[in-house]
Amino acid sequence: MCTAAIDHEVDIANKDADWRRKMLTLKMKMNDQRQLGRLEGRLETKREDALKMLRKNFNPDVISEITDLSVKEILELKDKISTT
Repeated sequence: MCTAAIDHEVDIANKDADWRRKMLTLKMKMNDQRQLGRLEGRLETKREDALKMLRKNFNPDVISEITDLSVKEILELKDKISTT
């Protein structure tokens, strides 16, 4: 398919309000998923850092200050270390 034919098909699609709405919805969902993935990645990094500090016997309150994780979550991580 040549570029002129592709351009023609794109023009047709862009004039279709239903298609544009579907593409916008898809783009929004993809952006939401990407953002959620980033948040989950940052949280996982904080947990990994907290585990490292727990293994070095850092105080849970200090770990909480550094990672912004709750002391409760840090203590739960500590319990996981103890049971493994």
